[in-house]
Amino acid sequence: MEDSGKTFSSEEEEANYWKDLAMSYKQRAENTQEELREFQEGSREYEAELETQLQQIETRNRDLLSENNRLRMELETVKEKFEMQHSEGYRQISALEDDLAQTKAIKDQLQKYIRELEQANDDLERAKRYVGKEEAGWEPFVSFPSTLEKFEMQHSEGYRQISALEDDLAQTKAIKDQLQKYIRELEQANDDLERAKRATIMSLEDFEQRLNQAIERNAFLESELDEKENLLESVQRLKDEARDLRQELAVQQKQEKPRTPMPSSVEAERTDTAVQATGSVPSTPIAHRGLGLGLNTPGTVRRGLDSSNSGTPLTPAARISALNIVGDLLRKVGEFNRTS
Repeated sequence: MEDSGKTFSSEEEEANYWKDLAMSYKQRAENTQEELREFQEGSREYEAELETQLQQIETRNRDLLSENNRLRMELETVKEKFEMQHSEGYRQISALEDDLAQTKAIKDQLQKYIRELEQANDDLERAKRYVGKEEAGWEPFVSFPSTLEKFEMQHSEGYRQISALEDDLAQTKAIKDQLQKYIRELEQANDDLERAKRATIMSLEDFEQRLNQAIERNAFLESELDEKENLLESVQRLKDEARDLRQELAVQQKQEKPRTPMPSSVEAERTDTAVQATGSVPSTPIAHRGLGLGLNTPGTVRRGLDSSNSGTPLTPAARISALNIVGDLLRKVGEFNRTS
């Protein structure tokens, strides 16, 4: 040990030195216990906060998944409806185009027939005028009046047919206008369905993006929980090391008991406090106040437990040496009190 070869000018100086050293170790032990208490309280708070946030995120994740499924079903329904209306619109447009072509053909035929009737009417008018002028010279022909009546009947029949054809043409034009109006309505409905489809797709993409963000956040929290488990394992190893150190200290004290007298109750309490402060470790990982701070690594936790006022980490051998120093110090203080 480093302090075994230290020389003192008097016993009082030596006693003061060992008392100061004992107080220093006691202060370090108290500081370590205080850090342990703060560490355990913060760890419990952080663990409860993590569990609450994890439950909230899981609930939110389930809600988002159900909403995603609902939107997908709605999208499929809208797609099917749109496809049905689109195909029905195409069929109706094709039928309307066929009807329009037939109507145009009928119109052309009617116009041709009207021209023929007008030509026949002109011929009848010319024949009638000619007959009026030459009536005196046609007396030998007895059959001419019947022929004229026949032409007049054909003329009136032609006018009736022309009137009927004009009515049919007017009805055909009205039907054509209705069909064009219906086609425009179908095109407008098609445009509305296209806009609704685009809006639904954009909403679904935005929802998928938010769902991916929630999944990434959930994965981040799971990684933090894994790191917490690693910290728990490190703490358990530290507890095992502390238990081994206490056992070694107990064995060493038993070996030194025949050679040295038992310390007083105050000295035993100080030794027990030092042992507990050196061997105690927390059962939960180190806390940080909120999600924005990173978790300490196992090495950082161990340095926090092992660091003294000077900030230098202690190895197991150094711990044993420190405990030996405390034991020797208490033994010398007891001997000094008996001699004085």
